[in-house]
Amino acid sequence: KYTVVHSRWMNGACTKQISDLAHHIRKNYWNTTRNSTQWTLDKIAPCELPPSYIKYIIMKNDMLHKPIYVITDGEKPDIIQRLQADHIIGKDVYSIPSNVTSVGGDMMLGILANVFIGAPMSTMSGNIARARAALGFHSSTNYLFPLSNQSHNEWEFFCDNDDCLYDSSVLKDYVG
Repeated sequence: KYTVVHSRWMNGACTKQISDLAHHIRKNYWNTTRNSTQWTLDKIAPCELPPSYIKYIIMKNDMLHKPIYVITDGEKPDIIQRLQADHIIGKDVYSIPSNVTSVGGDMMLGILANVFIGAPMSTMSGNIARARAALGFHSSTNYLFPLSNQSHNEWEFFCDNDDCLYDSSVLKDYVG
């Protein structure tokens, strides 16, 4: 059992692109059963990947003290350093060395993970999530579109079924 975290900084454009997506979702696809004053698409957690966000997800899935592999574009190494410095999950966080990583290998690692935490604006994360859905992994083990509450200490997830992985009205400018 293991978790894969996809860190994708996109030349610094991650938060800007997520802001655009958040605006589109709120305008065109907001689930009216959610209280929109309490929950909003988190524009920081899927880019910065703070330890609190990763811990929330792995604890929710009973994956604490299981390996956490980080696949990355390598643009923001401090993300891995912060995760490895965390006193609860740090010893379980592994980065894939750049001399052995490959797109195909990283994708397979993510596809076969018990839990996948992706970057919503990344083609690779979208493809991993869709491959996982095709292989029968439950949608509750793909984490792409986090909704945060006002205190930013717990999350729900917008894409809580596989349908939104293919819905162009949700993804609008999403290239995945």
